[in-house]
Amino acid sequence: MVYSLFGTCKMHGLNPEVWLADVIARIPTHPALRVAELSPHRWQPLQPATLQKKAA
Repeated sequence: MVYSLFGTCKMHGLNPEVWLADVIARIPTHPALRVAELSPHRWQPLQPATLQKKAA
């Protein structure tokens, strides 16, 4: 399952490590009814946009 999530991150041009770190940090306070917002295809980082993209 994790491999699939990382593959989805790469498909959407996201750095999987940045995505995972952000999602893990949000879990304690994120509403359970809005968990879909944390999936790679809907995720919006709280950090600057430059950190979400893969290094070229």
